[in-house]
Order: sequence, then C-alpha cells, then structure tokens
Amino acid sequence: MIAAPGQNSSPLLTRRSDRNLPDPYRHRKIWGVTFPIFIAVITLSALAIFNYEKSESSVVKSILYALRTSELGRQELGNEIYFRDRFPWIWGEINKMHGKVDVQFAVKGSKGKGMVTFKSFRRSRNSFFRTEEWSLEMEDGRTIQLLDDSAPDALQRSTTAAAFERKKHSIPLRTGALGTKKGMTAMYDPENGRRYACTVVQMDRVQVVAHKTRQKNGYYAVQVGSGWKHPSNVTRPLLGHFAEHKVSPKRHLVEFKVRDENGLLGIGELIGPSWFQEGQYVDARANSRGMGFAGGMKRHGFAGQPKTHGTSLVHRAMGSAGQSQGGGSRVLPGKRMPGRMGGHQATVQNVKVLKVDDEKGIVVLNGSIPGPDGCLVKLSDAIKKPWPNTDVRLESQVSGQPLIATA
Repeated sequence: MIAAPGQNSSPLLTRRSDRNLPDPYRHRKIWGVTFPIFIAVITLSALAIFNYEKSESSVVKSILYALRTSELGRQELGNEIYFRDRFPWIWGEINKMHGKVDVQFAVKGSKGKGMVTFKSFRRSRNSFFRTEEWSLEMEDGRTIQLLDDSAPDALQRSTTAAAFERKKHSIPLRTGALGTKKGMTAMYDPENGRRYACTVVQMDRVQVVAHKTRQKNGYYAVQVGSGWKHPSNVTRPLLGHFAEHKVSPKRHLVEFKVRDENGLLGIGELIGPSWFQEGQYVDARANSRGMGFAGGMKRHGFAGQPKTHGTSLVHRAMGSAGQSQGGGSRVLPGKRMPGRMGGHQATVQNVKVLKVDDEKGIVVLNGSIPGPDGCLVKLSDAIKKPWPNTDVRLESQVSGQPLIATA
C-alpha cells in the first residue's frame, strides 16, 4: 500500500523555480507602448488623406494649370511644370464654405524649382472670391508676383471681372418689357402689297420695380412688373417689396439682365410700346402651349417603324430605349421618349417689330411667337442683331408718361 500524497508533498504540486505567476498589470504596460503608436498612425493617416484630397481638389489643379499657362511661370520654371514631389504636400487651408483659400505647395520645371503661394478670400456668402496673392518663390530666394493686371494669364481670365467681360456681348444694353399675347392677325405692306402674318402684344402698365447691382447681387438687372393685382391677393413680403419702392402691386414680375449701370432705369418709370422702334428685331419668350401627352413621332419627329409587311401594330412606336449589357442595361438620362409636350419656356429670336401704337398700347410683331392667347410675353432686344441705335433716358420724365426710345 502507498500512502496518499499530502499537501505540498508531490512534485506535481510544487512550483518550478523557472516559472513565475502571471503579471496582472502586463496588459497596461503593453498598451502604454502601443497606444501612442496607434494614435500616431491614425493621425498620420488622417493627415495623408486630407492632403490627398487637397492635392486632387479643383482649386489646386486650377492653380497649377494657371501656372503652366502663365508667361512669367514658364519663363522661370520652363514649359513642363509639375509638383516637385511624387506625393506632394499641400500646406494651408481650403475652405470654400467659409470663403478661404490659403495654400502653398512645391513645384518644379525643366529650368528650376519653387514654392507657389495662393491666397483668395470671400468677404460674404453672396460675394465672389477675390485673389489677394499669387506668387512664386524660387530656390535662390527671388519672389515673383504672378498676379499682375497687365499679364493676361489663365488665373486672371478666370476672375469674375473677366467672366463679365467675356459675356458682355450677349447681355443687352437696356432692359426688356412685358406684354400679353392678344392673338394673331395680318398686315399688308403698302409698298408691294404683301400680306404678313403678325402677332399683337399688348403692354399693360409696365413699370420698373427694383434694381439689382453688381456690388450687392453680383450682376446688373432691372426688375419689371406689369398689370395690377389687388393687395388682398398679394403676400405680405411682396406687398412690403412694392411699398418699399412705392410701386402699385403688379400681377407679373420679371427680371431682365443689363450690361452695366447705364441700363438701370429709374424705379417707378413706365415702359411703353415706343420703347421698341419699328423695324428693329426683338427676342420673344413665353411658355409654349401645352399639348398634353404625345408620342415620339409628334414630340421629337421620329420616323416611326417600317410601313411594309411584317410590322404589326407598332408603326408609330418609339422602338428600342437603349442597349443591353454593353450599355449598362439601363435607359440613359436624356433619352427622347413619349411624354408631356409643350408647357415650357420657348424663345423665338430675331422677330421684327412691324408697328408700335402708344395710344392702344400694342406692339405688332412679324410672324408667330410661342404661347397661347393671353400668356405673358417677355420682349428684349435681339442679341443676334445689332443693338438698336437708341439712348436710354435715365432722367425722370413727366409723371405717368412711359419711356420711349430716342434715336
């Protein structure tokens, strides 16, 4: 018989000299070393992501493109201008929401290297960005100011003033007018006896209500109203707008862009039919007559399916609406299909003014214009014809007398 081992008498229950109990604070020591490394990795990753977003932003790409097209930039750096580093680091801030762009980045070219600095700010939410600094600092310490008014570089061509200058030719010199389409009739030319179809447009108490200026709104425009509306049918904000400018409530309000401040008529001035001259050309805009749901042949002028044998009940059908797997198995946006026809704004350009009658308040136009009888028509000087040889009269005329075009 072998006696049972007692407490701590068996070699299996004794602790080996080379073994120690586990340390309960060991994980704290491990985290004390790895946690700062983890935070550093996360911080560097976030900075790298933000820097990549800045380097790929349209702002930085536009600055680099403007530098490539600048005469001074090509003169100092050469024709081939790129980021200096393979992974460029963009210093500064790009915050379009708060209107601040202040960046710096290194560039290189075939002739040298440098650091580009670009600063642009927006004073208010409704204003435009204004570039205050655009410079290039070379390795030898020289600083080259690229924002020069005399240099027609790409950055200056992208400013607001340059955009207005480019679009100046398509903005009328003076405001337009509002009218109501009364219908169509015919007129005979007394010289050759020809019969011309014409449209009668009546102008009802057309009056200047307000202005929009480039300093406050970003562009020049004249707000014109026509007709009359009972004050009980006008909202309070709009009633306040009319009361502020001392104008009676209008049924229609339309804004006409003008080129500069010379086209801003006095508030309260009346615009009569003589605002347009006989023989001049105008552009007529109105909402076209709604024709309801129409098929592809009527709405878009499709030719339809073949009329020969083998075609059954699909002679006026649209046909295929798109590709299968090769085109994405979907209907591409903008596909011309059957749908509601008409009911949208349409413009007829270069409409000749045949007759002007101040006593009856009508303007007679050659041919047809969009919209049904009784619709609102916006008339303005034709942009594809020479501007009429008239002077806009800015001085106040006799009260109640409409403005006329003076040669």
